[in-house]
Amino acid sequence: MHARIWISLCGLGGLIAGCSDLNLGSWRLKDDAGPPDARRPQLKTDAELAADRAKALRSAAANPNAPSARGSIVADKQDNAAAPAPSPDLAPPLVPGKGTIRGGVLMVNDLPLTIPETLYPVRTELLAARAGQTDRGFESAARQIIINELRTDVGTLLLYQDATRELTDQQKKAIDTAVEREVKQRVAREFGGSEAKLDNHLATFGLTREEHDDMVKRAMVVRQYLRERLVARMTLRRDDLLNFYTANPDKWSTPASRELLLIEAPIATFLPDGVTMQTASPAAVARARLAATRHMRSAHEALRSRHFADVAKEFSRDTHAELGGSWGPIGQPLEGEPFHALSERIFKYHQGQYSEPVETEDAWYIVGCGEVVNAKTRSFAEAQDDIRQELERARFVKASNEYMAKLVERATITSMEEFIDAATTAVMSGQWPKSAIAKR
Repeated sequence: MHARIWISLCGLGGLIAGCSDLNLGSWRLKDDAGPPDARRPQLKTDAELAADRAKALRSAAANPNAPSARGSIVADKQDNAAAPAPSPDLAPPLVPGKGTIRGGVLMVNDLPLTIPETLYPVRTELLAARAGQTDRGFESAARQIIINELRTDVGTLLLYQDATRELTDQQKKAIDTAVEREVKQRVAREFGGSEAKLDNHLATFGLTREEHDDMVKRAMVVRQYLRERLVARMTLRRDDLLNFYTANPDKWSTPASRELLLIEAPIATFLPDGVTMQTASPAAVARARLAATRHMRSAHEALRSRHFADVAKEFSRDTHAELGGSWGPIGQPLEGEPFHALSERIFKYHQGQYSEPVETEDAWYIVGCGEVVNAKTRSFAEAQDDIRQELERARFVKASNEYMAKLVERATITSMEEFIDAATTAVMSGQWPKSAIAKR
């Protein structure tokens, strides 16, 4: 069946970055006006396809008691006949008919995609989404994460198939060398140089080293392929950059701001424990006010020889004390008293200036002016590199989507909904990432 799906290449956009050391030569375009029409892949014979799929089915056959998301045949809606679970000693294994998935394998043309290969790149997102969610909420979140990743996976497979169709032996060797180098770098960086630790890590998420290396290879090839076919062909004129600069003035303007600093000493904090301003006697309030006055005079004296932040941490009795009394940058006075009148002061101060102690009905304050940022507008010369990057990315995504549409138009993608259901079930059931799922 032909799956008509919308695949956004925003996720694939990141593939154009990095991997600068992979030099495969150029994928020559037959039509310099734009990406060529994708050709329908030359599918293998039934016998060849059966041999390829046999590997994907073998592990599912070895565990006939596994849940349906892992070990059963999920047929297209028009094929309701249930297939018997294969026995491990069957030779050769049963081959699913057209439009079926066994053990959570999605066929994109003649390339298999397994559940672990889809879940592994989003493992952090899935584990984070599980925290603090109800089962229903987590299921909805997990399903959406899987759908988003599947779009990228399908796009990567289609592009990989297109990219590798005419690779020379020399290019294939260069790719294998680059993959080996990248995997070794990951082992050194994340697993202390131990390949066994990497293998154990991958096994936790249902992946073999071969599958992991294949994923690295696909990403690497697609990254180079997109760069050569699309990015290198994009040209931007100076007028394009200038028009974007003129049309988006807010992007290049930074408003003026001043950092508000406060040392605060509420009178209530000088009352005995358990006594509030409402329950304290007038005499107790007077004593507390006197203590606060002396406290703030000491703070003001300390500012003569110490930084505002240090003094605030010692003397301030509000929640901003640990931040050195900083309330952050403000562009205008705060609303509400007494903070409007207090914050209004810093717009007359220079950076580093502070006030005498200021008394209000309920507290004493010292107001300081921290970092002063003047209003600034970036010139076109200063902004043009950022503009170029933004426009190149936008054009890349547009060209990629158009190119991908041609590939998807001719692609055969079987039982995508069933694959999404199986992947979601694997996550919800707790079988992933604790054990392998649908291994080839």
